[in-house]
Amino acid sequence: MTPDYHDEDFNIDNHICNLFPPLIYRFQFPFDYTTLEPLVEANLNSMIQAPPNAGPNLTSLSMQSMLDTSYEMPHTWPAFYPFIQFVHQITDQVKKRNLIQGSHCIVDSFLNRLTKDGFIREHNHVPATFSLVAYPKPSTGGAKLVFRDPLEYHKGNYGLSSFSLADVHREIEVSTNDVLIFPSFMYHYTTPHNLDHDRISFALNIRCDSFVQTTIDPIES
Repeated sequence: MTPDYHDEDFNIDNHICNLFPPLIYRFQFPFDYTTLEPLVEANLNSMIQAPPNAGPNLTSLSMQSMLDTSYEMPHTWPAFYPFIQFVHQITDQVKKRNLIQGSHCIVDSFLNRLTKDGFIREHNHVPATFSLVAYPKPSTGGAKLVFRDPLEYHKGNYGLSSFSLADVHREIEVSTNDVLIFPSFMYHYTTPHNLDHDRISFALNIRCDSFVQTTIDPIES
């Protein structure tokens, strides 16, 4: 009997060949921001210089370790140790899904603060393998995280009259305690933060090659 692919019970998801792993993973971690806040705010207020990808109303410590050799990056702070252990656990799972073997290590980390109308310009995190961003401060709504489709140039060859550049920019609405991990080659940015209260994010980069022996990750995989 020939199957009826117009049947309302037909589910195309049952016919997908999952040869390639997903690119973006979302987890949740129960941050205690009441404990973290004094340390986070004190460090954000010590920013020396904004990074090249900084939009307006952004405080970012992504260049702090390059400008101040004594600066201790957030992933080395004892207050973040429970979260860093969690990061290693989910990284192991993402590596397994991506058929990546061997060790990994966090190579750098930094804090960002967006205030009203602030945003982060488009960028990526090469040569890291995976990048992660977490949202420890209670916040709902506001700036969205936007990823650029890494296959945009190939999809442009589909010949579809309906294809537009808007199709390659995909937004993710993030919430308190969200943790996203993705390949570092993926370009991403944020929309303007349209709320009066600020948003804090904690970002870090992970390497999965021989460089792991030269990093300062306090809790190696």
